Amino acid sequence: MYQFLVSFTVQPDHRDDFVRAARRTARDSLANEPGSHRFEVIADEETRMSST
Repeated sequence: MYQFLVSFTVQPDHRDDFVRAARRTARDSLANEPGSHRFEVIADEETRMSST
């Protein structure tokens, strides 16, 4: 079994697009990658509105 943890820093004005793309990737991975059982998209809500 393989497990991956990745972290991204997304500018606030691109957050919604990024979340849509991540959810689409999760859906497609579960549907099309044999052996994939779980794909989670987790957001840090504390830094959701921060700007850099």
